[in-house]
Amino acid sequence: MKTTRLTHTLATASVFASSLLIAQSGAESESLFDSVAEELRTGGSVFVYMDMEGVVDTVGDWTTTFYQKLSASDPAQYPPIPIDFKSQLRTLGLGQLKAYGLSYGQGEDGIYENRSLLLTEGEPSGLLSIYGSENTSFDIVDIAPADSDLVFDMQLDIGAVETTVRDIAASIMGPMGPGLIDATLMNPMTPSGLTGKDIIAALSTRFSGFVDFGNLEAVENGMENLQELNASAYIKIVGAANTLEAIAGLVGAEITPSDEPGIAQVVTLDMLEMMLGKPFYLFSADAGNLIFAESLAEPKSSTTSVSGLDSFKKLAEGLPEEGSMFVYYSEKLEQAQAIQAKMMASGSDNPVIQELFRLVDTQSGSGAAVVEIRDDGIYSVSRSTNSLGQQLVVTMATAMAPALVSNNAIADMASGKAIENNLRMILAAGNQYMLENGTDTATYQQILDGTYFEPIESVRGETYDDIVVDSGGGILVVITEDGEVISLEY
Repeated sequence: MKTTRLTHTLATASVFASSLLIAQSGAESESLFDSVAEELRTGGSVFVYMDMEGVVDTVGDWTTTFYQKLSASDPAQYPPIPIDFKSQLRTLGLGQLKAYGLSYGQGEDGIYENRSLLLTEGEPSGLLSIYGSENTSFDIVDIAPADSDLVFDMQLDIGAVETTVRDIAASIMGPMGPGLIDATLMNPMTPSGLTGKDIIAALSTRFSGFVDFGNLEAVENGMENLQELNASAYIKIVGAANTLEAIAGLVGAEITPSDEPGIAQVVTLDMLEMMLGKPFYLFSADAGNLIFAESLAEPKSSTTSVSGLDSFKKLAEGLPEEGSMFVYYSEKLEQAQAIQAKMMASGSDNPVIQELFRLVDTQSGSGAAVVEIRDDGIYSVSRSTNSLGQQLVVTMATAMAPALVSNNAIADMASGKAIENNLRMILAAGNQYMLENGTDTATYQQILDGTYFEPIESVRGETYDDIVVDSGGGILVVITEDGEVISLEY
């Protein structure tokens, strides 16, 4: 409870301080504004600019002073911990922020384009360095087949998060802080022995690949025809070959040596083959890479690749040629998201929810995005055939679906308990009826005629009219409107 109140108080204080600073910073640096504006499009429907120089330091100092006053007035509620919030924010990398700009609008080519620039003092650090520091060209588009629905090439540095957390822990707890983090990360996190350190190392690398979602109509109404999906994929994780043994142990598969040139060891993923009706492999390449694919053959550049599509060329216009992250997706990505969301929320009878998922069917579009790391910030461009509003519909539906599943599951569980309680009430009244009338059975109607209780209202469309309580024992059964069987054995 104390932690929650403390977090809420500090968050409120920081937001209040930020509001004061924004309101008071009347003079923007013209050169800073120009540096941001020249990278954005000023003729669109949205343009945002924020001058952030000194804001984080001022917020940090204000929050530190505010907390010290709270601690002095009520040390039991706010422990006198020596926290320098300005230092913590700088460790997170936020002290580098100089300016931020964003523009959005539809171009003459009909493509909706979003550009953003986060300007920093020097190369991004702390959490801002999660995209790494290296920009590369996206050769994967020359390899990915033209029917690929998702193509990606990205650099991640999850180790930057670990380093940042360690630094913050050290500033608060001294040497014990990083020691506690190391001890946690060195513990096995999976039955196969993978530790947090292993996972961070494996994820702090470059990923590239492509996915073909196949025949989505096969699974539009359920997973019964999953083998007709005919999906395919190729994913390469640079430098992660040493995790193959641990992953094989995790999925319960055997590692076999390979005779294929350039391939060291192979794991056949039998479970995927049973589900999808085609083989998939996980293998380590001699170059030290870990690869997931349906074939052991290395994909080659082709004239029938994604890069040759007119639709891709149109999206790629205006994108940086190199970057730390690249993503391209076809219309089928949003179709797949829509199918998944609708399947998860199919049990909801809320008309607003049903209308939202009806709209999802009309929102499919393609897009591409690039994040470019610079010596003085992070620049990103995304281009899509869908408007921001259309993209939000799909995003909202996808985000809401798990919550709807949880809510529906909770509601079903509660209503099921209510029906069970109704059956228990009928059983108790039936036993009383048989005792008083000297019978071996008691029907629901007889129990009602005996005025033991009022007629039971249906909870989920079930009916109790056919229930008979027998002195020799048995099972009371009802079936809900949606087909669930609820029973009580006695």
